[in-house]
Amino acid sequence: MYNWNWNEKIESCKTLINNWNKRKLTYFGKNTVIKTLLLPKFVYLAQNISTPKDVINTINSIIFKFLWNNGTR
Repeated sequence: MYNWNWNEKIESCKTLINNWNKRKLTYFGKNTVIKTLLLPKFVYLAQNISTPKDVINTINSIIFKFLWNNGTR
């Protein structure tokens, strides 16, 4: 059940980020992608079932790397 609920969403999120990374987005543009396309994938699920700590850490890491260009300039 864990794999079906969370891993599917995480993999979908990674695919989406890979597609958006091909564009040269500003931080405002990346923020818009995060708020409109990435976070809604997790919000409904997180409201209805418990969210494991490792899933939260994974989601935070994915979003942080996308926003800040993998931690590099």
